[in-house]
Amino acid sequence: MNAPQDRAGALRRYQEGSQHLEQIVLGLSEADLNAKPSRGGWTIRQIVHHIERIRAILREQGNA
Repeated sequence: MNAPQDRAGALRRYQEGSQHLEQIVLGLSEADLNAKPSRGGWTIRQIVHHIERIRAILREQGNA
């Protein structure tokens, strides 16, 4: 495979994933976003914040 095509495809999938996540999250209630998993772990809100923080770091580094 061609490296520029690989990068273009990866970027497209990354952007599509962001849009898909946004659509899902917008359909959730505050209770859904803040619900604690029964076995511990992060809430949906915490996961989304974590993902967005990583994306911001990648943008600052010029990787996204």
